Amino acid sequence: MKRSPAAQSLFIWAWGIAFASISCLLNPYAMLEVMNVADNGVTLARMIAVMLGALAIYYFVMASSEALRPMWLATVYIRLGVFPLSIVMLLADWIDVMAVPIFTVDTIGGLWTALALRRSG
Repeated sequence: MKRSPAAQSLFIWAWGIAFASISCLLNPYAMLEVMNVADNGVTLARMIAVMLGALAIYYFVMASSEALRPMWLATVYIRLGVFPLSIVMLLADWIDVMAVPIFTVDTIGGLWTALALRRSG
């Protein structure tokens, strides 16, 4: 598939983010070690807050344009996949049971978006 230079830069960036995500799932402290950040809880929470803020901006931009409808559909699949992933991570003892309600809320939001997409055709 031929991409514009801008689309190619986003595609490569997406692979970088995907790699970082998988790396953090498999070895949560690797990213902190690479950045020489001590795990004092607050630092990690602030890093997550920055990432959530960036994600919120993406969602605001996506919601502002019907042309981005394919992204809306992608978020449905991603958000519906989060809950089964949380169960796997719980069974693998990678997360505490208290994290499951957060994933559940995301799944409910994905269902809401799926229903809204179905209603709007």
